[in-house]
Amino acid sequence: MSNDAIQNYRRDIDGLRAISVLIVLAFHAFPEWVPGGFIGVDVFFVISGFLITGIILNDIDADRFTILRFYHRRVRRIFPALLVVLFMALIAGWALLSNHEYEQLGWHVLSSGLFFQNFALFFEAGYFDIAADYKPLLHLWSLSVEEQFYLLYPLCIFLIARTRLLIPVVGLITVLSFSACMYQTYIQREAVNSFFLPQYRFWELTAGALVQLVMRSKGGLSVRYLPPIGIILLSVGVVLTSRSIPFPGFITLLPVVGAMCVLLGNPASWFSSRVLGARLLVAIGLISYPLYLFHWPLFSFARILTTQEPSVLVKWVLILASFILATLTYILVERPLRFGASKSKSQWLDWRTLSLVTSMVVAICAGYGIFRSEGIPSRAVASHLDRHIHERITVGIEIENRYKHRSCDRDPLIDRGALPACSMYGPDDATDTVVVWGDSHAEAWASVFFDIGKRFNKRIVLFRQLGCAPLLDAVRTDGQAHSQSCMTSERARAIVTSVQNLKPKHVFVVARWSLYANGWYIGGKLQPATHFLSTDSNQPSDLELSRKTIEAKLPETMYAMAQAAPVTVVKTMPVLKADVEAVFLNRTTPTTISEYREMESFPDKVLETTIRNAPSGLKPITVMDPAKLLCSSEQCAIAINNTVMYKDDNHITPQGSLLFENEILRIIQ
Repeated sequence: MSNDAIQNYRRDIDGLRAISVLIVLAFHAFPEWVPGGFIGVDVFFVISGFLITGIILNDIDADRFTILRFYHRRVRRIFPALLVVLFMALIAGWALLSNHEYEQLGWHVLSSGLFFQNFALFFEAGYFDIAADYKPLLHLWSLSVEEQFYLLYPLCIFLIARTRLLIPVVGLITVLSFSACMYQTYIQREAVNSFFLPQYRFWELTAGALVQLVMRSKGGLSVRYLPPIGIILLSVGVVLTSRSIPFPGFITLLPVVGAMCVLLGNPASWFSSRVLGARLLVAIGLISYPLYLFHWPLFSFARILTTQEPSVLVKWVLILASFILATLTYILVERPLRFGASKSKSQWLDWRTLSLVTSMVVAICAGYGIFRSEGIPSRAVASHLDRHIHERITVGIEIENRYKHRSCDRDPLIDRGALPACSMYGPDDATDTVVVWGDSHAEAWASVFFDIGKRFNKRIVLFRQLGCAPLLDAVRTDGQAHSQSCMTSERARAIVTSVQNLKPKHVFVVARWSLYANGWYIGGKLQPATHFLSTDSNQPSDLELSRKTIEAKLPETMYAMAQAAPVTVVKTMPVLKADVEAVFLNRTTPTTISEYREMESFPDKVLETTIRNAPSGLKPITVMDPAKLLCSSEQCAIAINNTVMYKDDNHITPQGSLLFENEILRIIQ
């Protein structure tokens, strides 16, 4: 087989594309049926590296390779369907999304158009992040990784294509990238880094490139029996891979090696030509790119508008709609703009290329404008939220800015290990010290404590670790973003030591207790960042182990602090079913009192047992329940006397916290 023949159209590759996009789509629709379907993206990486390397080398062999020619082809390949999706998302968002949602969509259009969406998502990942299901352009991270790879790769190949360094250099890149990826996932336990950052994904693209180079060096090497082995490896990967397994990791070799086997196969063999080359698979493979682009925004918008997982019937309707839109885009947009003949001698003066580049600039500018205008509040869907948004954000920021807290490094009573989590407000010679310790909810409640410190001459010492339970020896093991500081118990121990040294007037422990007792659910789905707890950082946790950890460590922690001061545990704010803006938009109803009690039933039981079994000689341990002010006999309010109580779906606003000032003063005194 000649080098040119290698680049002849291969039906089996379109068949492999079809399988890959189908398992991705199945995973997004029915994750319980196809737990590892997301590995289809890894197959796309391998195919891309294989084909693009072949195209570059063919152009070099024919003495027609230029960087401009390469990017001209990329624009014609990538932009048509991508632009349709970006503009449709902007139009749908204009009519349907709240200000915050549309602002984020604008940012994602900008980052997708400039191909840094993976970085945008990486820096968003964490506890305060909107769940992945509610980001219509989340899936474009993979396209950004590809285009970042192709920034320098074509030039590198061009410089060494006619030397003996080609295979060794590409092989070295593969080994280094793979090694770095495994180091991040297993040693550093930063799976978010290895998932989104390009240097940890390049090995999948260069794996495909190596197949291309090996086939060329061996005169068109192909092995008849490899494709079925490759599909078996891919199938095993779909079954064995899940969100609970560190990814990308060693298990990623299953789809990558599987794809390499298919590409190394003989396209004329029975399996490649009759199975992978079947008409239906090839037809799906031809629309695989727009199908991948369309399916996720449809599912995401459905979840945004209903604030819950769509029904099985709705999911099948969305799948059908994805196929229809992908087919229409392929026929009416992709084929004319990608393959249409040009009368211009210059590729970049071709009207198709110019229109695509111009349209992308328009999309990027539109995204930037939406982002800068904070979601265009004048839109009809958002206009009636103006008062609520002003109250929730503008007033909240004004209150937070009243209190300029400082670091704790000058206080010798505070353990050095607690300093990264510590801030302080009020005079050093204050009559009393009040300690507040917790996760992000402690920070959310800080305004009321700082106001008490200012008005009543008290020093407030705040210890907070975002997403970390305020418990001794309790660590998170889900390996997600911002969980790294929760994976060791030293800081919690240092905070308790500091409390014992300070001997404060009172200690308030504030946390989203139901998060650690039940897991992090959004739209009825358990998130990868489960927030489950364990006493062993090397032991993956689950619901049962997390509850056992709370049962053991909550009493121990409270008793340790009650040796030095009275302790009040602030119970969780009633968690809404979706962001507070969704409640204002009537997409969902407020939380009922029965729902709140059910969510809090386990931590309530542990707190009651802790207080009842407290050893004699300790200071009092009490409970403060925000639901007494927020909830009636039927449901819990999102606003009280025009004061919006929620920042999102669970954190109290600064102005909302001030409504509890009298109760907190009563507890302290």
